[in-house]
Amino acid sequence: MLYRIQTRLWEETLTGEGEPVLVCSGAVPELALLEERALRRVNGYYAHAQRRFQHWCRKRLFPAAERCRRQARERSRPFEPWTARLSWESRSEEGSDLLSVALLVSAPGFGERRSLQRWDLRDGFPDLSNGT
Repeated sequence: MLYRIQTRLWEETLTGEGEPVLVCSGAVPELALLEERALRRVNGYYAHAQRRFQHWCRKRLFPAAERCRRQARERSRPFEPWTARLSWESRSEEGSDLLSVALLVSAPGFGERRSLQRWDLRDGFPDLSNGT
């Protein structure tokens, strides 16, 4: 099956009182040259993952970073903006219709997390065979 993986990049800086507090950035895969329905399913999954990550940054991570910024300013200390990142890596076997994509998340106080999804590119559904 012919396909190409591109990367969709974004970056957003959240500020408090005009000062950078949290830089959220990331990359998600975007497949091209697949059958249209399969393409929409796979790309839709990663577009949703991007929106969830951005929401998490705004609603959960930003308030914690803003508290740290305010505490640093109250103590006349420097504050280094926090950074949160979403990235991905993929693996496929030649001649196979399966594609494995890992999403990687890193953020202060969160560490690094990895989530792996295997796709059957013929129909755009997750592969549930567990490699068997």
